[in-house]
This record gives sequence, C-alpha cells and structure tokens, in this order.
Amino acid sequence: MSTKIKICGLTRPEDVQLAAGSGADLLGFVFAQSPRRVTPEQVVQICQDLPEKILKVGVFVDAPLTEIKEIAAF
Repeated sequence: MSTKIKICGLTRPEDVQLAAGSGADLLGFVFAQSPRRVTPEQVVQICQDLPEKILKVGVFVDAPLTEIKEIAAF
C-alpha cells in the first residue's frame, strides 16, 4: 500500500495548480458551512486544467444523501 496525499479546502485555481504540481493525489473541496465553502460550479471552474489522474473529494457535514449525489454527479 502506498501513501496518498490529499490537500483540502481549496478555493482558488492557483492553489489547485500548486497542489497538483506539488504531487497531491487528491484535492478536497468543502461543501459544508465553512469559510472555504465552494459550489459545484466553482469547483468545475477552478479544476478545468486539472490532470484527470488527480481525484476530487467532497467534504460534507450532515448533508442529505440526495445533495451529496447531486454534487457528485456534477
């Protein structure tokens, strides 16, 4: 098993590119109430140049399953 690196709470394209260029395997985006909260539309926008090998992860707190599925399908 190899170690994976996840960087979470990203909100700006330049931070996404820096994390990706620094070797992150997964990038986390916060959909719960937080100063780092993003919308699905923002994630699409800031990840448009992200290599496909880097996985995107959503962070939710007590969200209904329907909301999680809706955002995951984005």
